[in-house]
Amino acid sequence: MTTRNVNVSKACCSANNDIIYKMKPLSDDDSKKLFYKRIFPHGNGCPCELEEVSNEILKKCGGVPLAIITIASLLANKELQTKDQWFTLHNSIGRGLTESRNVEDMQKILSFSYYDLPSHLKSCLLCLSVFPEDYEIRRNRLIWRWIAEGFVQQTQNGGSLFEQGENYFNELVNRNMIQPIDIDAEGRAKACRVHDMVLDLICHLSSQQNFITVLNDIGNITCSRNKVRRLSLQHSTTECNTPWCTLTMLQVRSFTMFSPAINLMPSLSSFKMIRVLDLEGCDLGNSNQFNLMHVGCLLHLRYLGLRDTYIIKWNNIVKELRQLTRLRVLAIEWEEVGEKQDKALVECLGSLHWLQILNIYAFGGCLNLMQEGWMPPVSLHRFLSKGSTGSFSTLPTWINPLLLITCIDMWVDQVRPGDIQILGELPALCSVSLRATGSIEERVVERFVVSTNAFQRATECTFFNFVAVPSMFPRGAMPRVRYLEFSLRAWDNDMAIGNGSSGDLDLAMGHLPSLERVSVTLWCTKASRAGVEGVEAAVRRATEVHPNNPTLVVRRWDDRHIREQENNLADKEDDLLEEDDEKESSPPSLAGSIFLEIDITIDNMSMYAELAVIGFVSNDRNRMDALHSSGDDVETKLTISTYFDMVIVGFIYFVSVLSLQVAQLHIEIYI
Repeated sequence: MTTRNVNVSKACCSANNDIIYKMKPLSDDDSKKLFYKRIFPHGNGCPCELEEVSNEILKKCGGVPLAIITIASLLANKELQTKDQWFTLHNSIGRGLTESRNVEDMQKILSFSYYDLPSHLKSCLLCLSVFPEDYEIRRNRLIWRWIAEGFVQQTQNGGSLFEQGENYFNELVNRNMIQPIDIDAEGRAKACRVHDMVLDLICHLSSQQNFITVLNDIGNITCSRNKVRRLSLQHSTTECNTPWCTLTMLQVRSFTMFSPAINLMPSLSSFKMIRVLDLEGCDLGNSNQFNLMHVGCLLHLRYLGLRDTYIIKWNNIVKELRQLTRLRVLAIEWEEVGEKQDKALVECLGSLHWLQILNIYAFGGCLNLMQEGWMPPVSLHRFLSKGSTGSFSTLPTWINPLLLITCIDMWVDQVRPGDIQILGELPALCSVSLRATGSIEERVVERFVVSTNAFQRATECTFFNFVAVPSMFPRGAMPRVRYLEFSLRAWDNDMAIGNGSSGDLDLAMGHLPSLERVSVTLWCTKASRAGVEGVEAAVRRATEVHPNNPTLVVRRWDDRHIREQENNLADKEDDLLEEDDEKESSPPSLAGSIFLEIDITIDNMSMYAELAVIGFVSNDRNRMDALHSSGDDVETKLTISTYFDMVIVGFIYFVSVLSLQVAQLHIEIYI
């Protein structure tokens, strides 16, 4: 059977090994074959003058066979196949329902999926009609809008409204009502799009139900009644200015504006019942059409979207934010605007006593001030401070009293031995991401002590750029963790082997009973290939013997140093074999080894012979014979990678004497 609902397909599986085939959009070539076959059944192919418009039509169909067949059937019924006819049809897709029996049939099929939705999901889906065609809608933006309008229902299991909103989003994806895009490492979609055919349907239904009023780019206001509940300004044209002025803002609960309509922005004082004010993506930096003077007077406001609006009057922003004392969610990007403004922002945050979620991208001294002078409200649920350029020096002490916090994502300069335990004792913490700045190869491996009752509710744990292996978590800790990410240094394994240890890693993943996915960042700096592969093998063994057989992703960092070290060791063996010759020809050495990697061009056999004598290249008879037979007019390139105890001045001397053409010079000094 076929279905648009993933849950239906799962229910039809009679055994665990049954396979659900997920339909994917047709490729461009297959879409064209299906499209042209319907319109030109005799195999004549598409005329050249129609190729451009046909590509545009297929782009709107998005590889959906039903859409392709429906549109192709419309065109096939035309007696004349003209470019103007095709463009007329192209322009009608996504502008409302096209009057055709075939289109009506397709809309009926899509309507089945819509009417099968629960009532709360119907409202959530209709909300998507505020966005233009092909618009990329951020998941978080959408969920917060749903919450602000009251479409997300509180559950009895104690989960947050945002988590429930994520379930709504995933349900619409599973039912193929929205298309997920920008998938992250955990398999979650960061954004979505609405297929043009689905957008046609929900725009039609929204207009019929007076759910959303859209001012679009063809000068029409899609509204069936005078009362406007939710307004979307997508474009500004001369034709639409007159009817726009007749609308009243008194009953508007949701207002969304896009950049082309920025000159139609009404005064904020005209909104009395507004819950959602979404101006994301509108360049308001130099606009005289908008100011924040009346934001503090919007008593019913639940969502204020100012992302990428480029507002540059920071003092006004901070002053107005201070008035929003009941603000629950704040996401802000704060660049280096000066110490005075940093202090003003921290003081402003201190007045937001109802704040539940803070997502701050800060640079400069703002985070330092927050670490010392900010005390978050006890109601804080989520704190995210992403970006390694903006980090706390250490884990802030104000983390400890946050008994309701469920998500922490931050960068710190130093992870102290007790920091992991502090996070593990937070009773409501479900997701933690602790990332360290700086170089992991210079960091001392800390011995973290974690109790057996740590991370009791956590389901996702990320420890990045410092060594924090699963074995440090005793049995009883992390009982619900499904996703675990940690970092390892392959060099540590090499050192252990050098000190007489077997080098076998005991990762102790077996006592994490809920583990489903593991992600390991393997730092390869200074490590041998055998050491890197040994660590990788140990990680794979740990996941293979785990009862859940979790999926594993291993990412190597700085793996180019593995190859360099292997080349170094190989060349060093050659150097040792010719140690006597080197002593005679080398200048005085440093108290260490200088590693040289050089690309040189040699155009005669004598150059090669001289390099072999001083130890830069091996005395390769085959290479020398090849140079001899080719004559002096043929050039050959060599890459030299060697340890050589010599001063750089001596190297420059050799290059100048032999007149070598140096294409690349890479020097690393190991003392």
